[in-house]
Amino acid sequence: MTAAHTTQSIGVLGMGTHLPAHRRSNEEVAAMAPGISAQWIARRTGVLRRHVAAAHEAASDLAAAAVTRALAATGLDAEQLDLIIVGTGTPDELGPSTACRVQALIGAHRAVALDVTAACAGWVFGARVARDWLLQDTGARYAAVVGVDVFSRFLNPDDRSSAVLFGDGAAASVLGPVAAGATPSRCTDRRSPPSSIRRFHASSPHVWTVMASA
Repeated sequence: MTAAHTTQSIGVLGMGTHLPAHRRSNEEVAAMAPGISAQWIARRTGVLRRHVAAAHEAASDLAAAAVTRALAATGLDAEQLDLIIVGTGTPDELGPSTACRVQALIGAHRAVALDVTAACAGWVFGARVARDWLLQDTGARYAAVVGVDVFSRFLNPDDRSSAVLFGDGAAASVLGPVAAGATPSRCTDRRSPPSSIRRFHASSPHVWTVMASA
């Protein structure tokens, strides 16, 4: 990286989301999870339905669609991106990174691409990395940060503590320079309290989803 430019502010220029077409109702979830009803799920969680990716849709597909919409909201092209960060706990594969898959899908050939694994805080950590990257590298102007998960592939339908909650989807933001006086992007509280951590069984005995209790 080149020398830092100290006077520039970085902010969110645009955002985009993508949800799979199929929606799984509480009735469908209750039919798979023993001892609960659709009313029980709605009363305990407030969730009425969750989106579920199709068999041919990977995390990178959802993320790419969200980034494309975020770029459209800003009026930028994928070729103008200098950095792509994907926050996910359900990557397409162990390697290459899901961000590299997104880079190829949208044609962002100039961008550095990397993943961040931080569960629900993935976008927050990714945004901080992107902000610092853009502030430190005078040759970089725009970054896309996307949070995406395809939890439906890993949920154990018998575990009502997790099966009733999670679905699939992606949300993306484009970060870049903002005018003087605009509110800059601030991601300063990066603490990860070690207490109140619990584990949920996934559909595979070798896969765990770790989530902090509320």
